[in-house]
Amino acid sequence: MLLPVRLNKVEIRNFRSIQHLVLSPKEVTTLIGKNNCGKSNILRALQFFFTASAKSAVVEDVCKFADDTGTWVECTFDDLSDPEKDELGKYVRHDQTIRVRRKLGVCPSNQFPIASTFSG
Repeated sequence: MLLPVRLNKVEIRNFRSIQHLVLSPKEVTTLIGKNNCGKSNILRALQFFFTASAKSAVVEDVCKFADDTGTWVECTFDDLSDPEKDELGKYVRHDQTIRVRRKLGVCPSNQFPIASTFSG
C-alpha cells in the first residue's frame, strides 16, 4: 500500500495580508489567533496552490504591500515512494523532496486580470 506524500513546508510570499510566512505543518496543524490576523489567508493561499483552475485567484490575492519578490505559494513534499521518485525523477531534489511553486501575477488583460503558473 502506498502512503501519501507529506506536506513538509509551506512558504507564502505577498499573498493577501501575508508578506512572508514559512509554515512547517505536522500531521495535524491548528491555526489559532485573533480575528483578522491572517488565519483564513493561510487557508486561502493553500486553496490557491491546490486548485488548478486559472480562475482560482482574484486580484485581491496580491498583497497590497507586496515587494518585488512576487506573489507565490510554495509547497515542499517529502515521504515520496520509490515509484513517485521514479515518475518525478528530474524534480526530486537531493534531499528526496519535491518543491513546487505557484506564482500569481497581475495581467493587463481585462478578461483574466490574474495569471498563475506552476514551477518545480
